[in-house]
Amino acid sequence: MTKCIRMPRRSKKVLIFIAVVFFVFTVNQAALAMNAGITIQTDRGGYAGTQPLTEPITDQLDVHTDSDDKTEIIKTLNLLQDGDVLVLSVHSNPSVFAIGGETVQWGRFWEYFGIENPPKLGIVVVGGCMAREFEVQDETEYIPVTDEEQNFIRRHLSTGVLFLPKAEVHKATAINDINGLLGSILKGKKLSEINLQNRWNYVTAPEVDRDNINWERKNLDFLNCLCKCLEPEGGRFNCSYNTTDRGWSPSCRDLSNGPCICKAHGCFRAPLPTEGECYDNCYETSRTAEVAPGDEE
Repeated sequence: MTKCIRMPRRSKKVLIFIAVVFFVFTVNQAALAMNAGITIQTDRGGYAGTQPLTEPITDQLDVHTDSDDKTEIIKTLNLLQDGDVLVLSVHSNPSVFAIGGETVQWGRFWEYFGIENPPKLGIVVVGGCMAREFEVQDETEYIPVTDEEQNFIRRHLSTGVLFLPKAEVHKATAINDINGLLGSILKGKKLSEINLQNRWNYVTAPEVDRDNINWERKNLDFLNCLCKCLEPEGGRFNCSYNTTDRGWSPSCRDLSNGPCICKAHGCFRAPLPTEGECYDNCYETSRTAEVAPGDEE
């Protein structure tokens, strides 16, 4: 087992390498969504650096930042909206994460980066060593993160689901597992069907049905419903949620025009609606599907 970064906490020695995946389920902002990955670098304790997210992971995302520069990380965080995916690779323990030469309490994550109104995140995948390390008679013992600590992190990251390892995990194994978990999430597997490799656990918000929800499919239904609100009268255009199709017009080729693409003989893009009767109808339909955007604990 490869040693992880040590972070002193009072008299305890703690080690953890963490990578976090956030999946968001709601959409209430108009700009184009951007799935993002961030490697938060640290040289704390003379450690060589944070394990960067690998290409198989970043290839599934729209943007990736690898830095210990707070300003650069803020730029990427500011791209996130409800409905996006965020992947973090950091060093941390159940109480703090490291950036550069300092540590920050998980409870201050969004505050530290100056995000006053963070998006509502849906899934967080934590990869690495999620255990406290103690030296007992010259031997190392690992105490796994508690359910209370897991839920504390989940709440303060504003997420409905938190995946994390059961105990310490080799960083290469964690990165490989994250790639598989992210792929399963984006393909729309039910939570209960995701392979945890006997190394992972997850905790959820009270309203989340752990065994019966296909997040991606139902979230996509909600997004498509919102886009259909943009269809002009007459039935010629068909609008759907698609952030990659560049269509056949200048409007569609410019993805910054919005995540909704509407096609007929012409083609245009537009932002997601955020209010109105059609939006309210989509919201209520989503609630009856047990994936209620904006649900609070």
